[in-house]
Amino acid sequence: MINSEIQEMAASKMIFVTSIFLLIPRGFVAAAIWQEEWTYDGISGPMFWGRGLINPEWSLCSKGKRQSPIDIDPNTLLFDPNLKPLKLDKILINGVLVNAGHSLLFGIDNSSRPILNISGGPLLYKYEFHQLSLHFGLLNDRGSEHTINGKAFPLEIQVYGYNVDLYNSYDEAMESPQGIVAISVLIGIGESTSEDLAILLDQLKNVEYKNQEVTVKRISIAEMLPETQNYITYEGSMTTPGCQETVTWIVMNKPGYITADQMDALRRVRRNDLGGPPAPLANNYRPIQNTFDRLIRTNIDFPSVKGRNCITMKGSTTYRANSLNSGRPNDILL
Repeated sequence: MINSEIQEMAASKMIFVTSIFLLIPRGFVAAAIWQEEWTYDGISGPMFWGRGLINPEWSLCSKGKRQSPIDIDPNTLLFDPNLKPLKLDKILINGVLVNAGHSLLFGIDNSSRPILNISGGPLLYKYEFHQLSLHFGLLNDRGSEHTINGKAFPLEIQVYGYNVDLYNSYDEAMESPQGIVAISVLIGIGESTSEDLAILLDQLKNVEYKNQEVTVKRISIAEMLPETQNYITYEGSMTTPGCQETVTWIVMNKPGYITADQMDALRRVRRNDLGGPPAPLANNYRPIQNTFDRLIRTNIDFPSVKGRNCITMKGSTTYRANSLNSGRPNDILL
């Protein structure tokens, strides 16, 4: 049933593209149509990324074996005693918050100094902060890209950095082995939020429509992260086209929180231009991808008869979120 629907939708898209060929110079067709025209729904949504006409350069999106996001199954977590504490420089940076139409992105100002470095954890190299993205839902039971035992959060913040020891730019690193680190923070609804995240969210009114941007000064990315050194890590991909499988993911084991009013402000952000047909930016999350038996490690030391120096798995471990309405900074793992 699904395959027939895909074929029918692809056929209708082919008719549309054929008509475009008559209007656009041949050399510009592919770039003009598909390079930026992807969404999270419909015939340009995740089901079609890298399939058929929608930019074959994105083939990893549909054929890759190390794709993200994933559901974190507690029965597959392996304790690795060699995992180190994660380190983010606790510095203040200036940056720009942009409504990109498919996501809200906060990128560092090129003139901002000093550089924000990310190291430690499962990383063998030093990484430099590049951007932060927000993925959220229209309802509180969806929005995050990663899920915990099948449970989604209303918001996920992703902090991206690139390997400066091996590569000269974010774009180069994104196409290269061990090029990117992505730190995931799952966010629930509570009574308060971190001061630095609040500063960022206070600017949402200035990026309500696509292509709007605003400068945000003197915020700390490190202070947006929950106070924990516990995390889960695995090798995965970018969650947007072209789904490059060059990302080391670090999912923090403690949720963050924002208020209900801040969540409402996020849901007022639009993916359309000012004056265009209203369309919410929310629900900008990629569906869960197959793990294909990938190794998913953690530095959370489960009780084990094998001792603290062995990589272990405890199948009876429960991994669930505390009440998302409590506002209490509790660990996800219980």
